[in-house]
Amino acid sequence: MVVWNNAWNTIKDAFGASSKKEGLKEQCNGIPPLSRVLEEFCATQGWDSKVESVDNGRISRISNVIDIGNQNFRMYLDAHEESRILALFIYAPYSVIDGKFVDACMLFNFINGRYQYHGRLSVDEDDGEIRYKDYIDFDGVEPSIAMVRNMADCGVTLFEKEQEALAAVALTKKTYESLREEYFKKEAANKESETKD
Repeated sequence: MVVWNNAWNTIKDAFGASSKKEGLKEQCNGIPPLSRVLEEFCATQGWDSKVESVDNGRISRISNVIDIGNQNFRMYLDAHEESRILALFIYAPYSVIDGKFVDACMLFNFINGRYQYHGRLSVDEDDGEIRYKDYIDFDGVEPSIAMVRNMADCGVTLFEKEQEALAAVALTKKTYESLREEYFKKEAANKESETKD
């Protein structure tokens, strides 16, 4: 325990702060609050959403319904001002039905591990809700609308590209194994067409 405390004190001293909160004040001096970035993001997207305060004022949130493939997905952006973390959540309009949780988790792990999306897909173990989540740590960094837009666009792109497989694993009798084989066939076909070009 003494070694850990000494190491932690060395880290704090290196950053010139005696505590995380003091370091936050120093690092955020002149950097706009994340809630302002959320407001600007809403304006650039043409959304009517207003920033709301959640969790006793610790989180600033915007929410909106977005259209992906003619379906309504719920998007939330949560700004944690104290830790300077911006979190994105996108929820599918359908949930995983009983008996398909293992297949859904296996497919989500396959997609998360194989493809270059920033965030991760997950399924709620209680109600089967499908969620994409991503985070950006803005500690000591000036946030930009472009960074927020890139984060949101990546989540939307995942659902645009993977929606057919996600719906199939969540709502039908299609198994993870059969869907994985379909992915491998598509990848092989894409490679073949690239070599012909």
